[in-house]
Amino acid sequence: MLWKEFRMLLGNDAVEGSDVTQLAEADRVFLLLKGHMRRMREQLGVAEQPEREMERVTVGPEFQAQLAQIWSAYLPIQQALAADDAAQARQALPQLDAALSAIEQESLTKHAQQIWNKEQANMTRILGGLRAANDIQSLRGAFKPLSENIGVLARTFGFGQRLPVYELHCPMAFEGKGGTWYQDNDQTRNPYYGSTMLQCADRVDLLEREEPAKIQETPLDPHGGHEQHSHP
Repeated sequence: MLWKEFRMLLGNDAVEGSDVTQLAEADRVFLLLKGHMRRMREQLGVAEQPEREMERVTVGPEFQAQLAQIWSAYLPIQQALAADDAAQARQALPQLDAALSAIEQESLTKHAQQIWNKEQANMTRILGGLRAANDIQSLRGAFKPLSENIGVLARTFGFGQRLPVYELHCPMAFEGKGGTWYQDNDQTRNPYYGSTMLQCADRVDLLEREEPAKIQETPLDPHGGHEQHSHP
């Protein structure tokens, strides 16, 4: 009986959405649909796709700063796809390629190097797919694995003391399979739908940021000065 109720609600949302002609009305129907989907998952015990478990690897700030250049090169691609601008997205690819090629791994431990080499190979393969894409739909398809790899880099190594990294998810992308992407702010700009459903996201999460070291003063030392201790 519960499923029949949700089937009716979702069916009504689909019918209402098919008749929408104004963007504001589309946003209203989408929010209604999102609410029904959330209730359905909660009440029917539908588990979301489990996230890939990732090991956090400690690396130095120099390596994180290099990875931050990959993050900075990723953002213009996301923004261009959200703006339905395939040409601009392609023009941003050389910056990402250059940032990837400039990574130096001499400072890494052997274990960290092994993990990075795997992610670097993934990024190289993904970039090949992006360069081969010849229209905005194929670019969006190739952008999905790029986003997934950006998420791996953020969680595994971190980008250092940079702008915040927001993880967003669209449940309707790729025929309902869903798609994740990343932004440096929480103002949803969906790269998989662009202007069609620019604000489509059922999840907007701030990934944990690295905090700068805090300086704490202690009482005067025997020599009359203040000692300062840095705490991670």
